[in-house]
Amino acid sequence: MHRFGRWIFNGLAAVSLVLCVATVVIWVRSYWTFQILERVGEQWTCFGESDSGALFIEVYAHAPERHRLPYPYWMYVSKTLRGSPSFAPNSWHRFGFYFEASGAGGWTVAVPHWLFCIIFLALPALWLRRHRRERRQIADGCRSCGYNLTGNVSGVCPECGKPIGNAVKAK
Repeated sequence: MHRFGRWIFNGLAAVSLVLCVATVVIWVRSYWTFQILERVGEQWTCFGESDSGALFIEVYAHAPERHRLPYPYWMYVSKTLRGSPSFAPNSWHRFGFYFEASGAGGWTVAVPHWLFCIIFLALPALWLRRHRRERRQIADGCRSCGYNLTGNVSGVCPECGKPIGNAVKAK
């Protein structure tokens, strides 16, 4: 079971790393292109928008007098921005987060792309930490610094000075 759990963790760390790289690509691209994914339902509409380094999510309810389509639909739009990239977003508040509630039963939330990068880098960072620790802890190595203790009978690591639980016998 321990081995299966390690495979699951390694797979999740790999998927998380791929998602982080994809987020960085979308983040950089958001300064040159304006991308919208829209979902129109019978009673509400939801926009997902990547623009100027942030992911905007807008949800609002339809007004009763609005003409409704006979079926819900999805729509994707991507437009290239003209001129130089827009590195100065105009509606950001603190650190790229933004929230606005409208009186018509809708709201807008903006979350910066860097937050998704940090979230997606958590598992690969834990994997790297575990992998480095395992490599340091070789069979005859110091648990603190990884120094090869073969033949050491003093009970102290000569590299870092940490005490060793059981001194390694000379072979």
